[in-house]
Amino acid sequence: MSSISIIAPGTFIRGDLFSDDMLIVEGGVEGNVVGNRTVIKNGGWIHGDLVCRALSIEMGGMMNGKIKVSQQPVQTFLAWNEGVNALSLPLPDISVAENPAAQTEETES
Repeated sequence: MSSISIIAPGTFIRGDLFSDDMLIVEGGVEGNVVGNRTVIKNGGWIHGDLVCRALSIEMGGMMNGKIKVSQQPVQTFLAWNEGVNALSLPLPDISVAENPAAQTEETES
């Protein structure tokens, strides 16, 4: 049985995300993502590291982080949840200085 997880447009998730089958990203994810099949749609984005077996990024989709596409099956949610993170994904360092959307231009006096 296959299942599909959809991050809908207008939805923003801050934190790590695990999907044991297909993940469709139409909104935003700020955190690490692990999924078997990942599709980043037009307007969707991931700011963090991604590990998957298959990846598709449509025109207009954005990915900012490390990507690992491997034929090895992703670990089970139980292993992920218990901290047995064989994939060793570090949390991204997201600071105001690195996030262009959060920066403001300084004006001279």
